[in-house]
Amino acid sequence: ADGITATVSLQRRLSVDPTMDVPVLTVTVGGRTVQEVLATPSGIDFPVSEARIAEIETSNDTPEVYFSSYTGGAHCCNEVYVVEASGRGWITVSVGSFDGGGNFLEDADGDGVAEIVAVDNVFLYQFDSYAGSAAPLQILTVEAGEVVDVSTDPRFGDAHREWLSEIEGWA
Repeated sequence: ADGITATVSLQRRLSVDPTMDVPVLTVTVGGRTVQEVLATPSGIDFPVSEARIAEIETSNDTPEVYFSSYTGGAHCCNEVYVVEASGRGWITVSVGSFDGGGNFLEDADGDGVAEIVAVDNVFLYQFDSYAGSAAPLQILTVEAGEVVDVSTDPRFGDAHREWLSEIEGWA
């Protein structure tokens, strides 16, 4: 999209793990590699990863590349990265590790700009077992190369109410 290509592959990188292949995101612009992100090996023979090109930060003039990769383990984790153009060239922002399927990119307020939406992992195991845990949404974005928690912004009220209705249905 917009001259940006995101490719996910599985490669042996001895510097990361001499025995397991590593999910690798390669971002090219106009046929030139501008960034490479090495994820954590999961122990699976195929990359359980996804890359999407989307508008996440509006302060630059190019869309960003969202990359999520499963690290292995029960109830955990997907590493999430955003690759974006900056005044210093293309940079990788490590958003964090999250429980769930890895598809955390969504337009939570319908304004055409994507956010990273997951449950707030701090709540998992806090009051009960994992299976008995329920957590509120955590909504993150990237601004000027930094991860920003925008969960309490009033524009996300509908997203929180919809999520609350869903978890109340579990009871």
